[in-house]
Amino acid sequence: MGAFDQFGLNRRELQWQLGLLYRPSNSQLALPLPVAQDMVALPEMTDWERMAADYSILALSPDYHPMGLMRPRLHEGIVSTGHLERLPDGTQVEVAGLVVCRQRPMTAKGFVFMLLEDEFGMANVVVNPQLYERYRSLVRAEPFVLVRGELQRRDGTTNVIAQGFSLLRVPCSLTAPPTHNFG
Repeated sequence: MGAFDQFGLNRRELQWQLGLLYRPSNSQLALPLPVAQDMVALPEMTDWERMAADYSILALSPDYHPMGLMRPRLHEGIVSTGHLERLPDGTQVEVAGLVVCRQRPMTAKGFVFMLLEDEFGMANVVVNPQLYERYRSLVRAEPFVLVRGELQRRDGTTNVIAQGFSLLRVPCSLTAPPTHNFG
């Protein structure tokens, strides 16, 4: 973003002014009243607010990933997707991220496959039917999750075989992009 940075106002001030000046074509006609008194100096957006605004408009952010801003608040044991490739098969891991895709194919005998995204990449998560039933609400509906499981490498594919889930709380100012759900 930042296309309007040359106007000398921060993004929050520009959004404020846009709200004062923009009128959708199907709305009531504006009265020719002065609006100069409504122009206020507003503080610059935080990185989180800027990313949340990007997500609300574009469903992505060209500058920030939510996990990149949240990672400093997570404990050190949570592995990034960038580190998964360096860990040996069978390692117990915790990964956190934005759920990009959920699949529950009819041919998979109740298994659920999730694609988890962080600021470094994607991780495949495999959820067995019993674990799915135990954590159904988290697996089905939450946009951000923390997964505990075992790293599995088979035929050039890296998976996290889930053993447990936790809700990853994010500030309410972020509206997560929709997850693609199949099956």
